[in-house]
Amino acid sequence: MSSRISNQSMYVKAIVYDLPSENIREIANDELRDRVRAVRVSCTYMLHSLGVQCTESVILVSPEKVDRIDEAITYVKTRYESLSREIRLQLTPIIEVLDLTQSQFDRLVPIARQRLLRALDDAIDRVSEAITRLRIESDERVVQRIIRNLRRVYRDWERVYRLAQSLGINISRDYEYLVSLLEGATQ
Repeated sequence: MSSRISNQSMYVKAIVYDLPSENIREIANDELRDRVRAVRVSCTYMLHSLGVQCTESVILVSPEKVDRIDEAITYVKTRYESLSREIRLQLTPIIEVLDLTQSQFDRLVPIARQRLLRALDDAIDRVSEAITRLRIESDERVVQRIIRNLRRVYRDWERVYRLAQSLGINISRDYEYLVSLLEGATQ
């Protein structure tokens, strides 16, 4: 690990979270489940925008995004408070922000890297399937929808790649392959 990353690790934080989901017994109505799911997905996306997911409920926050942690937590808590009032059921997210020691950082980075590589493999498979669909699809509206989705995948992965780089996580080879597929499909 380079000294630049080692020095930055003191600024890396971890967010550990547990967000209430639509799968709790008290929510019997499908419409309410859909509302809870929408809030959970929105809040998860907000937390993930801060860094790189390490495990199912741990995010390594890039040094460049540390100053946005409070804003993200406020967003999550506000969304759940509003939802709780709306559906008359107490849904309380658990979110903790941890300062990482060098040892913790060094142990979490390989876990995050493996997770990212698996996610890249899945993305490559989905993009390959979309490329196949583009070759055989004749409906222009469907083609344009597929291309829009592929551009969104590109933007999402571009953001994740930048965050991974800022944490010293090297996923360049797989990322570059995904980008080459996406560029070929969307040009």
